[in-house]
Amino acid sequence: MLAQDRWIIDGNYGSTLPERIKRADTVVWLDYPTVQCLWRVFRRWWQYRGTNRPDMTEGCNENLNWEFLHFVATFRLGWHKRNRRTLESFGGTVLRFRDPAETAHWLSSL
Repeated sequence: MLAQDRWIIDGNYGSTLPERIKRADTVVWLDYPTVQCLWRVFRRWWQYRGTNRPDMTEGCNENLNWEFLHFVATFRLGWHKRNRRTLESFGGTVLRFRDPAETAHWLSSL
């Protein structure tokens, strides 16, 4: 995928960040607060508990467990520690959005 002229990769995939940064011109970083992310996990779970979300494969019912909550609760700090230097040395554009309203504003401007 990285060999193509144009591409978008969605997700955190930390192990391949250095490879992607070498070929990227822009990074869109959704750096939302942990509390907000946890709230969204609970809201999504409550809305779809025991059923399939529309964006999920059939048979993957929405559920909630401590392992996933721990992952969400610790993800942001760990991501910052692992990737700060890589982003600081990136020569392209970093668009860092700290809340969904910022992101929505930017998207509406495209």
